[in-house]
Amino acid sequence: MNAVTLTPDIVVLQDGVERAVLVCGDRYTTCVDLPLSRAGINAVLEASRNLTPEGLKTAILTREPGTNALPMDELSGVQIIRAERNHTEEWEWEDVPVEILASPEIPVHVVRRHKTVKDDDGHIFQIEPCLGSRNSLAVMIEPDDVLVCCDELHTELPPSIRSGSVHETLMRLQDWRLQAPKIIIPSSGTPIEGDAVKRVLDKAIQYVRDLYRLTRAGLTEAKLPWERLVYTIPVNQIWKTVMSDRLLQERHRSNVRSMALDINGRIQGEAEELSLHA
Repeated sequence: MNAVTLTPDIVVLQDGVERAVLVCGDRYTTCVDLPLSRAGINAVLEASRNLTPEGLKTAILTREPGTNALPMDELSGVQIIRAERNHTEEWEWEDVPVEILASPEIPVHVVRRHKTVKDDDGHIFQIEPCLGSRNSLAVMIEPDDVLVCCDELHTELPPSIRSGSVHETLMRLQDWRLQAPKIIIPSSGTPIEGDAVKRVLDKAIQYVRDLYRLTRAGLTEAKLPWERLVYTIPVNQIWKTVMSDRLLQERHRSNVRSMALDINGRIQGEAEELSLHA
């Protein structure tokens, strides 16, 4: 994995697919996110030992791996902080991954609301579930003012939108914009720094707003299916960039579909609410 030094204490390992953010304490390292491959985890463990005398002590996972995706046998002596997998408020018990049950010697802490973790060198990790996505976490590293998130933010690509959480995604972006950090490390592992942070967030917020407005108009006024909306809402209409490749078109097409599903769900909910009060 390639190493990028952000600050004297923060190093990002990434290979284009996976990332790990290493924060050096006095004696041990804290890692935000782990690769899922054994080779990637070994690279993180080796880098941690090179950076601090006692190596990796804590791993914070911003996105919950799939069942059996994380090789727990490689993480002896490491405590894990992860998001909750329970998606319903009515059910108080959580669906615990089988690999965690099979590794009782590895301590695991679940973040349901907000958790503050400190290392032995003054770094503070403010950890909280992402709004609209309880099975993912956002981590603010202080005093370095670095935000680590699992959103797909990029200087040349629009943000990735998931159906069912469009409003929450917009609120999350707006909240980050109001308290814009010095550095954002998105899911790609490619840091966004300095003035680019506000520009990327502003552009992402405007894209979500414009896409919502145009998609709702297309669905409710023109009565178009989402497949047609891809052509009536071209990406270059709401996302200005010099980039025009297949990845950009696929991201936009997926966003239009997710937005349409979200809006259709809202329209159905509004109709049901009106019928109940008729």
